[in-house]
Amino acid sequence: MKSSFAAIGALAVGATALVLHQARGGPVPARPNILLISVDTLRRDHLGCYGYARATPNIDALARGGARFTNFNSTSNWTLPAHGAMFTGRYAAYHGLRDEGVKLAPSIPTLAEHLKKAGYWTMGVVSHVYVSSEFGLEKGFDVFDDSLIEKGATNPIAEKTVDRFLDRLQAANPQTRPFFAFLHLFDPHWDYTAPPPYDKQFTDPAYRGPIDGTTATFAQYWGPDQVMPIEDRQHLINLYDGELAYVDAQIGRLLDALRRRGLLKNTIIVLTSDHGEEFEEHRRLGHARTMYVEVLGIPLIISGHPAYPAGVVRGELTSMIDLAPTLLELAVADPMPGTQGESLVRPVPRPGRLIYGGSIRWGTEVLAVMNEDYKLIHWLEQDAYELYDLKNDPLEQHRLTLELSGNPLVAALDDFSEIANAGWHLKLISLDPQDVIRCYGSVRTQGRLVNPRRLISDQSNKNAVVIHQFDLAPGGQELNFDIEMHTMMGRVSFEVDPPQAPVEFALGISSMSQKAGIFVGPATRLADGERVVLQRNDPRMSEEFGSFTDKLGCYITSVAPQEGEEPRSQLTPEAMARLRSLGYLGGTPRQTTPESNPSAGKTTPN
Repeated sequence: MKSSFAAIGALAVGATALVLHQARGGPVPARPNILLISVDTLRRDHLGCYGYARATPNIDALARGGARFTNFNSTSNWTLPAHGAMFTGRYAAYHGLRDEGVKLAPSIPTLAEHLKKAGYWTMGVVSHVYVSSEFGLEKGFDVFDDSLIEKGATNPIAEKTVDRFLDRLQAANPQTRPFFAFLHLFDPHWDYTAPPPYDKQFTDPAYRGPIDGTTATFAQYWGPDQVMPIEDRQHLINLYDGELAYVDAQIGRLLDALRRRGLLKNTIIVLTSDHGEEFEEHRRLGHARTMYVEVLGIPLIISGHPAYPAGVVRGELTSMIDLAPTLLELAVADPMPGTQGESLVRPVPRPGRLIYGGSIRWGTEVLAVMNEDYKLIHWLEQDAYELYDLKNDPLEQHRLTLELSGNPLVAALDDFSEIANAGWHLKLISLDPQDVIRCYGSVRTQGRLVNPRRLISDQSNKNAVVIHQFDLAPGGQELNFDIEMHTMMGRVSFEVDPPQAPVEFALGISSMSQKAGIFVGPATRLADGERVVLQRNDPRMSEEFGSFTDKLGCYITSVAPQEGEEPRSQLTPEAMARLRSLGYLGGTPRQTTPESNPSAGKTTPN
């Protein structure tokens, strides 16, 4: 392991109870209530309090009454891994929620669980399947309501979610303990179809183009090859801003209701997001593909505690993994084991701090590392790097010339990648648009296969991936799979117990190309159906891959886990059955038809 790995981030320090009270020898106050609001797909530069031309009055008022963090960054570009980091204080490589088909491991503590142990009553109300019990995110909540998503078939609009939140809080809150309440609002995510009058609040009445906010009208512009006409792009932004105005109004309604009920006394209010949204700043729309500032740059507003006096602006480099340690310290709770973030109760110098982001989504693998001055992005598909000067180019528009050898950010990202990729992997590559790869077979060990995962999201193209089989045999000694892919990259990964147990592979492949095959490492080709027994230290698997764009087929690799590393996620038969019923395993997701009434809720998958 390279020495730069030490820069991945300090472990959270112990809670220093009762900030600004014990330091003065004052009385110990009651533990504060905590209200955490996560607004999905909210980029910070579209809020008035962050300098946007269009006001978001309720969120702006919240920022004026507390602290606003101007360099707070998500750990991922989509919902599930980002909320995993929010709840655990860990990067996705550690909490394990990197794609469908996994569930948070029982051994990984959560923010709600830890606050509950500290005497808090805990409640969550959510509006999307990726923040639901399907993935274990209900862990630690006394009350967790994900029923409005109707098992993932729809996503309620903010009015319904806020109503449910207020009803649940009033009905269940014992008011004899401090509460931790979590609210997730999905609305700014595509489709951009806010209810009236917000749907037309910022649009130009003269606009006559084809964009109406639904994905069907702008899906052709997802990728970097099709540039959206300027008037259509502006209309799309106007519709997105209408969603933000609607959510802002609902947040105002929520806070007014809580204030009338006397529930904002001694309450810390935290507002953040999971990721932002792209509007072709880098020739893409949406999210879940890149690591640019418009996706990772999210708001963090904390109000209602002496550590965050009115009007404070905090500009130090911070990350989603810092949120759980911060709230635990504010709650006068013990620190949570395994967190990788730092408490943000006090602004302290962090010279040389590095924070990370990563995503395996829709056939794209990308990692990023940032310090105060630079961001480095690594696209694994092309083995390509992008370096940006954040001080002089905060919008990341001008790539710098990068010398890979000896660059400390490259070394740090390589170290982080080793940790992120710990385990056995079957790297599946099908990037030829004229071909379809079908890889199938079995993996066996005399020990036990642990946490088998398939990291292949297929929602961007219903024809891109079909999971015909992905089954772990009783006893955990054999995994059988059959995966068909078209113009995608993916991965089947697992660990073994004991870690050094040999693994037997018997794999086959179907393709029109003679180039496609089964490989050990990047170069050693196996015969179709050939059985091979491999141990983790096999030198063929340690060879450098370089770019994946010139490869086709299934590549067996292994990276040793960090010593003492604990299981990150589990795949239970029950979870598999539920996810299959939603279409997230065994084929493409079930398609839903939006109701004609825009207030009925959204039906988008991510």
